[in-house]
Amino acid sequence: MHCKLCLEQKPIVNSHILPEFLYKHLDLYDDKHRFKVVSTDPQERSKYEQKGFREKLLCRDCESKIQRWEDYAARLWFQRSDPPIDVGETVIFKSVDYEKFKLFQLSILWRSSICTFSEFKGVSLSSGPHEERIRKMLLDENPGDVNEYGCMITYSPRIQDKIRQAIFIQGMVRVDGHRRYLFLLGGLFWHFFVSSHTDRIPYKKAFLRKDGVLTFIKNDDQTTDWMLRLFEDLRFKT
Repeated sequence: MHCKLCLEQKPIVNSHILPEFLYKHLDLYDDKHRFKVVSTDPQERSKYEQKGFREKLLCRDCESKIQRWEDYAARLWFQRSDPPIDVGETVIFKSVDYEKFKLFQLSILWRSSICTFSEFKGVSLSSGPHEERIRKMLLDENPGDVNEYGCMITYSPRIQDKIRQAIFIQGMVRVDGHRRYLFLLGGLFWHFFVSSHTDRIPYKKAFLRKDGVLTFIKNDDQTTDWMLRLFEDLRFKT
């Protein structure tokens, strides 16, 4: 089989679509090392998956490369010694490694696009140049410019505890003329912007900066209420 990242014919290993540290550190596994998948489609029944969403995608070398970025993100997320700075409407992290964390973000978007799980069907970059462009960036360990496939992270303090142990992926929606894919991971909303005109995105000030500043924006009440309604619907379904 061919590795999806380096395109070489090598033995392929099971690759996590989303980092496994999300499942482990957020206690998403049950005592049988499973997690429950609840679809927003009323026709789909709930099911269990073992050890996260995994698929044979990458060779061992490419899997190890992505694992290095995930290890860095896990340390930044759960073992950071200096706390972020709360400045009202935003929370600021400093001294973030731009290359490692940006490549970590890009790897999530890219893996979500190339996998075959129905839960990720709303994330599709294959119809244009973006999937291949991101593949080359990952292969070359090139995080690109700040505006290239930037990710804005937001969160809702009012419902942080409720959504912390949930994963949710929204399909593509257009925001101010740009394609955006929304992920709920670790209690945070990850807004991935995919556009050929990223310099015009009005939210680019919230993207990870090359000087290591990462800004989390607090969600407004409308977004918070929308998530609460979604969770009530899913809770009723289960």
